[in-house]
Amino acid sequence: MFAGRFGSIKSRSKDADALYRDILKRIFHSSAGGRLHVGDIKGKAGELGLKVSGAERYFGLVYIGDTASFKQLIEQKCPEVEVEEDEIAEGLFENIKRPSPASTYSSARRSSSRGG
Repeated sequence: MFAGRFGSIKSRSKDADALYRDILKRIFHSSAGGRLHVGDIKGKAGELGLKVSGAERYFGLVYIGDTASFKQLIEQKCPEVEVEEDEIAEGLFENIKRPSPASTYSSARRSSSRGG
């Protein structure tokens, strides 16, 4: 399935540790691995930022309708994940088209059922 794929990664480094450190730096904005932190972005309802312990910037963004229920589910099912409030003033999702420090985005669309 991956035969002949990821040539640029293979050519950059034969050293797994160097590759790991590069991924941490470029994707997760971190110099060392750590716990996942999920930040509830108070500047914009429905946004959860993802970052690694010690990182100042988010590497990902989840846009979901019911953040309270999702955070509760994380706390119940994933105790190793740190859930926190983030008081940043501006939402991250509306800035997707601009250059962004976030590397990954995910969005959930609400659906409604209509009875007849």
